[in-house]
Amino acid sequence: MQTFRDHISTIDSNYLRANVTFDNATYDLKFACSLLLGYKCGINMIFKEFQPSSLSGSFTSINETCWKRCECENDKYVRRGEECVKTQQVPLKADKSAVQRGISLPSGIVDCRYSECNYGGKIVDYGCHRTNEKCGTNMEYRTVSKTLFMDNIVARYKCMQKCVCVGNNYFLKNGQCFNYETLLSHGNLNETKYSNSENEENNQELNRAEGNHSARQKEAQTTVSIGDRAPATSESNLLRGSDDFNDVSTTYNLKFICSILLGYKCGINMIFKEIQPSSLSENSTSNNEICWIRCECESEKYTKIGNECVEIQQQTTVKIVETIRSEQENPVVKNHELCKGSPCVLNKIFTESCNSENKSCGKNMKRVIIYRYPSLWEPYIDGCKMQCKCSEGFQEKEKEGTCILVSS
Repeated sequence: MQTFRDHISTIDSNYLRANVTFDNATYDLKFACSLLLGYKCGINMIFKEFQPSSLSGSFTSINETCWKRCECENDKYVRRGEECVKTQQVPLKADKSAVQRGISLPSGIVDCRYSECNYGGKIVDYGCHRTNEKCGTNMEYRTVSKTLFMDNIVARYKCMQKCVCVGNNYFLKNGQCFNYETLLSHGNLNETKYSNSENEENNQELNRAEGNHSARQKEAQTTVSIGDRAPATSESNLLRGSDDFNDVSTTYNLKFICSILLGYKCGINMIFKEIQPSSLSENSTSNNEICWIRCECESEKYTKIGNECVEIQQQTTVKIVETIRSEQENPVVKNHELCKGSPCVLNKIFTESCNSENKSCGKNMKRVIIYRYPSLWEPYIDGCKMQCKCSEGFQEKEKEGTCILVSS
């Protein structure tokens, strides 16, 4: 497979980055980053704005970071690994909601684990797996706080998640999230304004939406040229321009924009990296129309938790005395550090989000719920006590702590 870098090997990309003129100012990463918004990055996936971490100001300038993430293009799809599949293709959970199970929840509490949430609904998410996960129509979970807690001898994260409108393209109205661009196209945005004081927050959201839309229209009309040699071109032509990369007077296209972003920061301890195109792409669209890069941890020193990368030694804390004792009881536990914070030890019991049920916890192993914490207090806690067990078709190998195929 020809990589982005192979495709532009004949061009001095540093020269081109230094000579992009945009409204008489020099732009490189920031400008290229802005062009990614809304463009395809996988099957049924596009780049979307990502809310910077509250910690980002302590580590790096927000202007030096490209806050874009590759997500499902709309709420008809749900994320499964590095692909997005249609919602109806995802098996429905057999679990019933709290109401169906006959549990009376306190006033204002929604059983978000089994059904869609209301706007503003909160959950406690053990493991912080549900950040940016869909929680309602045009809504997603946004992390409002993140703390460490001790799970046996391992430090793990738990997050307070809040159900809010997706990105900057939606605003709140009557408890639901609407796309302001859709209303603009129908001429209904101004009619949607609220007048009473209790809806002031909605009016502020609407004003921001109008401002964002106007800014994008102005940006789309701005011309871009490379040095003094390239003809002016619109933003859309910039991305869908010529494929002739051997002439510095050629306008940028999407593939080149992707290539110059490789290696640039996209979060704390994170950079853009190239990934292998999906095997499904050949049947649906040309690889040239997809930007195959992802925001990943910048080195092996870090491990990804939700949408952030933390140092491995910070993420796993082990008490020396207890570790020595547990290694004597089970020699496999010494491999725990290799798992970068996940359980990875057969029969290990730990606390985590119930949403991670049946996910891998080691080779031929999966997470199994053994206790579901009660959900009768606010905020609603999405937490389960789990155990790492052998997957279907595998059995425990005595004294080795591994799972092997069931002998026929």
